[in-house]
Amino acid sequence: MLAGHRFRGANLITRWNNDYINCCITEATMARDKSKDDKFLNCSQEYELDYVAGLYTDKQKVYDFLKKKCSEGKIKYSTHKQVYELIKRELGYNIPD
Repeated sequence: MLAGHRFRGANLITRWNNDYINCCITEATMARDKSKDDKFLNCSQEYELDYVAGLYTDKQKVYDFLKKKCSEGKIKYSTHKQVYELIKRELGYNIPD
């Protein structure tokens, strides 16, 4: 009986740790890397568009916006900071912290 009780407790601790780790990983990916502010956004790199879109709550809307602006050539040679400012101006989303 005692061994079964410890086993359940261990499962709860493991589950809590996994939830905590998942929470922290999610939070970490939502923070803006300010060292990229002066670097150019590369429209041909899908992960860059995913990164920027992932900083916003409406990721899909921002992602579609970025794809459109890339295809139009509007954000070619734009820095990440300039892209954040464009998103704020056109979509009304604050620049992520």
